[in-house]
Amino acid sequence: MTCCPDERATCFNLENASYVAIDGFELIGGKYGVRAVGADYPASDHSRGIAVINCIGHDQRRDPFFSGQSDWNVWEGNVAYGAGEEDGHGIYLSNGSDWNLVRFNETYGNSSSDFQINADPQSACADVGIAFDDPRCDAFAGGGEGGQGASDYFLVENNYFHDSLGPGPNFTSVRRSIIRNNIFGPQTRHNVSFWQETDNPRLGSSDNKILHNLFITMGAHAVQFVNGSTWNLFANNVLIGVSRNGATVTANPDALLMEVDETTAENSYRGNLYISGRLDGREPNSSEFALSNFEPGWFADFPAEMTHDPDAFAPGPEAPFLDKVAPEDDARFDRNGQPRSNPADLGPIEDLGSVDSE
Repeated sequence: MTCCPDERATCFNLENASYVAIDGFELIGGKYGVRAVGADYPASDHSRGIAVINCIGHDQRRDPFFSGQSDWNVWEGNVAYGAGEEDGHGIYLSNGSDWNLVRFNETYGNSSSDFQINADPQSACADVGIAFDDPRCDAFAGGGEGGQGASDYFLVENNYFHDSLGPGPNFTSVRRSIIRNNIFGPQTRHNVSFWQETDNPRLGSSDNKILHNLFITMGAHAVQFVNGSTWNLFANNVLIGVSRNGATVTANPDALLMEVDETTAENSYRGNLYISGRLDGREPNSSEFALSNFEPGWFADFPAEMTHDPDAFAPGPEAPFLDKVAPEDDARFDRNGQPRSNPADLGPIEDLGSVDSE
């Protein structure tokens, strides 16, 4: 489907519409592929129940997939690429949306952050006369009309966000969410950021569980926690700094694997593996692991250039992250639906040779 050429130029424009499913379309060009927005910022004015499944969106001027003020949505099995410079996000979920499910999507080749959750408290609160520390802005979702300056209770799992032309995913004022079994990167600029855009600590990206992901960087941060993004659990992840040179992939000791600032001291870290690269703001603790070397053979087929096969990042038999930790209760299955062994492998994919000992 070629998106209409008029000023709005959107294939599916859902304004204050609820309980709509869009399944199996290719959406080409225009301003948006799918745009789903509620009537206003208060929770009772949000749309809800939009399902966008198994769609391909590409070459939009703004975003292939966009929502705002919209709760209880499902974004599953979609591919988004080629988003243009008017906005440039592959999937952009905005304006205080809550309770969204994002899984098995792929984004690549977008001009800005390939996947972005941004509650946008400037628009949702300040621009409508609500202070950032007003409960209507910073309360958790489910408490009356509150919380329109944050996005709460997301499940982001089993996605492959990679090879953006700009930065990687942004989690901006995202709280009480689970981010598990994803493959992040590499990106042209930095990779994943947990942050916020205000001076209210309650609007930091906080109280999240970030479990069994793979973060890859070629230079700037693989993952970042700043500006009040604290009380997060970061566990059983693999972070890698690499350099690509033709068909060769090597360790990159200058790559920044993790960046944290002084406002994030209450984060918890356990069972993570840092491969090559360095950390800024903290060091690995006694429950974590670090290696200075990197071998592509630790993975099934670690790519020297862009691949669309996430199973290329499955562990090889000599991987140093096999059978390392107890599985987390919130990540008992890997990105392919296989039960994790005990002890479990680190990262998103469990070794196919593992046998659950429980």
